Amino acid sequence: MSKQLQLKKGFSLMEAMVALGVLSMLIAMVMPGIGRFIRATGDDFVNMCVWESAVSELRRIKSNPNQIGRTFTYRCGALNVTVNSQLISGTLPNTPPPSGQNQRACAIVRVNANAQGRTATISGPVCRFF
Repeated sequence: MSKQLQLKKGFSLMEAMVALGVLSMLIAMVMPGIGRFIRATGDDFVNMCVWESAVSELRRIKSNPNQIGRTFTYRCGALNVTVNSQLISGTLPNTPPPSGQNQRACAIVRVNANAQGRTATISGPVCRFF
């Protein structure tokens, strides 16, 4: 009787092969999803860098309107993001108008940021104040 119990203990070779086959199929189904996840995370990082560089450039131009029309390169991790700006409407005088003259000293500026084939564009008003 003890020999029969010993024969029933453990796994047979066939059971181990079936378990390995099922495990292999599960791994084969999960691996493409992991690859897509890694690519999507990288794409998100590039998009975030491009967008944040465009927003930063617009804020920098708002604080110093003399920077309109220049091209800059921002570093974001291992990426180099190229950012340029242009005046798209209005005029921006070199000096702010005198108080009470009812003159506009604002213009609309467009900022473009590019890196690895991704582009972000943002527009906003830029004004000269006293």
